[in-house]
Amino acid sequence: MEIEVTLIKKAFSLVGIFVNNDLDKLLLELSNYDVEQLLFNRENNPALGRLAQQLSSTTMNAMSGHEYHKLASVIVTIKPFLDRFILGGDISALVIFVMVNSYFKIDLKYFLQGMSFPKTTKDQRITQVQKILSAVNMSVSVRANGSYYEKELERVANQGTKENSVKKIYDFVLAIERGGQGFHFNFYLENLVFFLFQLNVKAFIFRLNNLKLIEEYIFYLQSFPERALVILAKKSEQLSNPWVIFELTRQLLKKYRMDDEPAIKGRQAIALLLQQLYLRDEKIYHQAIPFFHSNSVFNVALGEQMQFLSEEDLIKVMKHSLPIDRYNSLLETRTKLLTSISLHTSDDQYQLVLNTARLRWQAEFDRLFKSEEFLNDLFMTSYGNFIIHYYSEEKDVSKIKELLNLTLKKLVWIDSEWVKNESEQITRFYLYFSLLFLLSHAYKNKKLIDEEALKLFDKLKGNPPLSEYITNEKYFKYLNEIAENFNHHL
Repeated sequence: MEIEVTLIKKAFSLVGIFVNNDLDKLLLELSNYDVEQLLFNRENNPALGRLAQQLSSTTMNAMSGHEYHKLASVIVTIKPFLDRFILGGDISALVIFVMVNSYFKIDLKYFLQGMSFPKTTKDQRITQVQKILSAVNMSVSVRANGSYYEKELERVANQGTKENSVKKIYDFVLAIERGGQGFHFNFYLENLVFFLFQLNVKAFIFRLNNLKLIEEYIFYLQSFPERALVILAKKSEQLSNPWVIFELTRQLLKKYRMDDEPAIKGRQAIALLLQQLYLRDEKIYHQAIPFFHSNSVFNVALGEQMQFLSEEDLIKVMKHSLPIDRYNSLLETRTKLLTSISLHTSDDQYQLVLNTARLRWQAEFDRLFKSEEFLNDLFMTSYGNFIIHYYSEEKDVSKIKELLNLTLKKLVWIDSEWVKNESEQITRFYLYFSLLFLLSHAYKNKKLIDEEALKLFDKLKGNPPLSEYITNEKYFKYLNEIAENFNHHL
């Protein structure tokens, strides 16, 4: 949680504010420590504990909008420490400034407003910050007494690094993040990273491009607010490492709940990142799709980015990269993908996507038809609306009528079809019934009228086959929807 910008501006606008004496005294005590002691020896530094205790109440009051004059007093107290770094290169003073501001997260631009210094000076300060960050070892490993499971995940992750395998690497990453503090092993250092970003985005990107380890990318980006991640996404053409782009995508997607309507800036930022990932490393790009596929924002962004894919890669995304199973739990999410594709791709690309989705759905249909799996509900999958749109886009209406009548005949006379047992018969019934359900929507969308189909459907309604197994509330709900689609002209 951050302090509202209006409160920050109000605090900076106050005049005649005095230094916070208690805080100033504590910061002067901290000035006796070097950078190593401040950043990496916190356990043996009691002054840091007193600092946290003193700032907590001020932070809470500032966030709630109360006592902004106390926030102003903190600002007046820490500003000289920033000045000592900017004007004199005092790196310990910078660390103290960052430590205090890490509780308030006030944008650096407010502290620097009205302050001018030569470009050479700024370059020198950037180099100083980069030097500190480059000296830190951020590799993560399982403890010597870690469980077999943890050690196995680490082993597989190391193998995944050599293979460029998203799944193998991020199974380990996600396990670390679930395990407690995750990659948040130095709070103040995280804020020093963000200070570099605020001081100079170009220098920060240069630093990102020189990182080598996955855990480094995570550490650098994990605490960034959404607005900063969006800025980086807009400059993603400057990012040379596909793993940085992948992690930036992951961190940005974490800012949106799965059921959120994708914000325009979020969708556009993710689409930019996906395009850069595609250009940098197609293998990682195609692995990113199943990794993020359940996120609504990702689906909308993917639909936008797919306009830049080759025909081969469009097919690959729809046929291999996006998961499919018999369930429709992601129907709404995947429909957002469909809508986005229709808005951003060409007519030829859109038709290719629909055809590939239909072939994949048909392949899963055929697999279930031949398997011993039991089905007692609609077989929609997450691609259900792709199938409806495929048939709705079909120009030859005779093909739709022919398939519709064939499907209805199979349903009406399902008792004439040889099967091994009742379970197989019920499964086949629901497979045919699912196709009928989807075709009925295309029938309505195209405003078709077919007398033979209407007669067959009346037979199906009047004398439902397998009535002792399938005539339940769920079945009649679907049947009524199909009836409404057939009677669109009434």
